[in-house]
Amino acid sequence: MNVLFASPHNHMDQTSGAAISTRSTLRALARSRHCVRALTGSVFDDDFFREEDLTRSLRR
Repeated sequence: MNVLFASPHNHMDQTSGAAISTRSTLRALARSRHCVRALTGSVFDDDFFREEDLTRSLRR
């Protein structure tokens, strides 16, 4: 099965429970041999999210 997750909210947001849950679900689908892709924007839940935090999140 092909899965595309599309959202204006950043799925790498470490401050968002929804983003953390979404990443877990997408990883589980990928481990089950589904083709999974995420197309997300740059909206974060934390109003004080700094650029260095984004860089650190993307490295994970």
